[in-house]
Amino acid sequence: MPVVPSVPDSLRPRLALRQTRGELIEMERILAAARVVLALCSLVAVYFDSEPFRHSSLVDVLLLVYCAHAISLFGILRFRSEVPAGFSLLVHATDILWPTIISLFTNGPNSPFFLYFIFALLAAAFRWGMREALFTAVAAVATIAAEAIVLTYGSLAQ
Repeated sequence: MPVVPSVPDSLRPRLALRQTRGELIEMERILAAARVVLALCSLVAVYFDSEPFRHSSLVDVLLLVYCAHAISLFGILRFRSEVPAGFSLLVHATDILWPTIISLFTNGPNSPFFLYFIFALLAAAFRWGMREALFTAVAAVATIAAEAIVLTYGSLAQ
């Protein structure tokens, strides 16, 4: 009979070998390329969208800045040979921050940019594993809750 691991067992650090510096930079390059594709596809989708958002000019500016952010990260990682300490964590924090800011001005949780959180979850799983992906999910839920409070009671309330 197969043994089913318990939840605490699956939350412990992995038994796999740590990744080398070369593997870390390649992983960040893959995520940077995916981020660029996501940003450019979002920009094209908003351009062809028939229903503009309430703050459509601000959304356009935010998406252009996000595209510039994604392309600059891709460029930085293209010419580096290793990932600086804390770089992945900082980039991951911005991967959670961007969908929060963009969806704040595009109908909140009903926004199509809500799916950016899935990119952050997948990036956490790809970089670090299950435990960090769960922490990312908790952070995403917390930012969505804060966003809901701002949209309900704040100056952006409709």
